[in-house]
Amino acid sequence: QPNELLKGILIPKVEKGTMVKTEKVSTRRDLDISTVCLGARINVDSKNIICEVILAYGGMAAVTKRAKHVEDFLLGKEWTLETLESAKELISNDFTPISDARSSKEYRTVVAGNLLVKMMVES
Repeated sequence: QPNELLKGILIPKVEKGTMVKTEKVSTRRDLDISTVCLGARINVDSKNIICEVILAYGGMAAVTKRAKHVEDFLLGKEWTLETLESAKELISNDFTPISDARSSKEYRTVVAGNLLVKMMVES
């Protein structure tokens, strides 16, 4: 509220089995505007099953938005490259990006899916 003061932010420790990833794709590394960006938190249990997932994309809609169809697909699935390859095909169910000076809508959709797969490759 206008009369309130933010005194702090609590960032909880990442639990075992939880991955927190951020990715930014931009034509210039130091430019604050990204073509596509992803903030993700995925929790995998001891049997390698995805039990929690949050995928928030920027550059894919007018505001940052979660990929709910992709999240729903991933829940309960095994954390494998094949699972993420299948999930990335659902990106277009969550977003209808625009084409602009930074990229085309097709490029944004492909990059958004590839960022998802990149999490597996780098984990």
